[in-house]
Amino acid sequence: MIYMSKIINALLEKEKINISELERKIDLKRNTIHSIIRRNYKISQDFLRKCLKCFPELNPEWLITEEGEMYKSQIQQVDDYLTSDGKCSACANSKSLEADLRYTIDTQKKIILHLEEKLSMLEKKEFQYRTFWENSL
Repeated sequence: MIYMSKIINALLEKEKINISELERKIDLKRNTIHSIIRRNYKISQDFLRKCLKCFPELNPEWLITEEGEMYKSQIQQVDDYLTSDGKCSACANSKSLEADLRYTIDTQKKIILHLEEKLSMLEKKEFQYRTFWENSL
């Protein structure tokens, strides 16, 4: 069973905010979070909805189950802002934002290819070393 106190404490720590700031951000009455933590309540749908609205980069799976990463990957965050035709849903008229997102995606693809090449090279070296040691025994 996942309790709100654990999630709230992790959220406060990662976002570097205090309880009253969180209450303001997600529109809760003053001292509500103190009560939630003190009584160790279970997660409410209202809390989940408000957190995801205020912190869209949070991973909903983590928020609900406390499994996986706390934050969505950059790719998931970009996907959240693009519609099915690849246009920015948040600012349909903003060509520069869309261009920036495309540039970021292209750059990340290049980085991934570079890292895959390095990984392949390291795997080949590992195979060569393993073969060398097996043959020398």
